[in-house]
Amino acid sequence: QDTGIVIGPDSIGTLSFTSGSTGIPKGVRGRHFSLTHFYPWMAKTFGISSQDKFTMLSGIAHDPIQRDIFTPLFLGSELHIPTSEDIGIPGRLAEWMNKSQVTVTHLTPAMGQLLSSHAQVEIPSLINAFFVGDILTKRDAARIQKYAPNVAVINMYGTTETQRSVSHFIVPARSSHPAFLSSQKEVIAAGKGMVNVQLLVVNRHDRTKMCGVGEIGEIYVRAPGLAEGYLQLPEATAEKFIPNWFVANPCQDDGADESCVDGDAWKQFYLGKRDRMYRSGD
Repeated sequence: QDTGIVIGPDSIGTLSFTSGSTGIPKGVRGRHFSLTHFYPWMAKTFGISSQDKFTMLSGIAHDPIQRDIFTPLFLGSELHIPTSEDIGIPGRLAEWMNKSQVTVTHLTPAMGQLLSSHAQVEIPSLINAFFVGDILTKRDAARIQKYAPNVAVINMYGTTETQRSVSHFIVPARSSHPAFLSSQKEVIAAGKGMVNVQLLVVNRHDRTKMCGVGEIGEIYVRAPGLAEGYLQLPEATAEKFIPNWFVANPCQDDGADESCVDGDAWKQFYLGKRDRMYRSGD
């Protein structure tokens, strides 16, 4: 049924608040394109399909909830939601996962520790565990793989402003690569950029220069799925969302004019090809 509502890639679909480093809440304006960009890539890269069973463990006010809900909806998969008791009582979360036969979960390192705490059962059905939100250690990965021998642990890096995690590093399952984790450093790497994403390490003193291997710099995320910017904070938006100075024409106005007709009306919600970077501060 036609709702009569016209949207395009740059329509604002979400508003997520983050305090960042300033302590002052900032509303991040999320685009529709950002919600959908990575799903086909994730399905192909990690073998995710409509046959999978996802968990929803994020709080309703935490921006990863968008990923938890929309990923299975996009793929036509099942979404399993635990009760507060399943999460709050030690050992129950692992039992619930085993009973539900879930195959994919999104976790923070803290939630991963809660999952493995007092766990009494294995979770052989779990195939992919995506971690985001904090530094992931080798100990964190070993904890979950102890109880889920078939799970690949995928460390992901991203911020509210990048709209989704934008890089990944895979720790393969213990059942197939039992010695892999022992070869890793104590902190699991952020890995490499996802599809059409670059993580550029830029010299803090001369941003026209890239850092070499081993040099410390600032991460700039070059990605098509960045948020539109901050709500009613043009100066903060200009400071953090920056046209890519490494190319000659980072912004090309391909947006449609006011003469859009039916069938092309969505083009008024498309701002054209833009090569932007997000200055992470990391």
